[in-house]
Amino acid sequence: MTEDAISNLTHHTSSKDPATSQPSRSPLTNSPSSSAPTNHPTFRSPTQKPSSRPTAKPSNGDTRWYPGTSKCLSDGKAPSWQSNLYASQTTCCINHFNWDYNNCLGIKQQPTYKWYANWIMNRCVQDCDSSEGGSCGGIVGGSYVITHNSAEACCSAHMSYMSISQCKY
Repeated sequence: MTEDAISNLTHHTSSKDPATSQPSRSPLTNSPSSSAPTNHPTFRSPTQKPSSRPTAKPSNGDTRWYPGTSKCLSDGKAPSWQSNLYASQTTCCINHFNWDYNNCLGIKQQPTYKWYANWIMNRCVQDCDSSEGGSCGGIVGGSYVITHNSAEACCSAHMSYMSISQCKY
């Protein structure tokens, strides 16, 4: 190698990474993590008990999803006659509970406080947990339920044969 080539290799600077006289960033710590290297491995004293329960061993059962009575299940207990088995909960819910998809997935429905006809009570009630009291008649179960912005609109649409005061819960 020529002297010029060696000089170029040892003094090479790039326009992207010019040499600087200062570090590009501060050190991550102000002091070393220990005063000196140890001659022996460091370890902590063993604990008296395990810190947490061991994980369960893998299941050998069938963990595919199948339709239950109100949602899809993956408990390995599908009846022998059940032929509707799915690799995912989503696919099972779409195929068997699309009318109550959120419940099938275990997603708690949030109240809208809109009004709907409760045909069992024969009244218009609000879409909210009945434990809240007032006009709350329970959370609407599915998207097939028609809701209204007011009790008056609900009563006019579904129970026009009675007065608003009789219709409104």
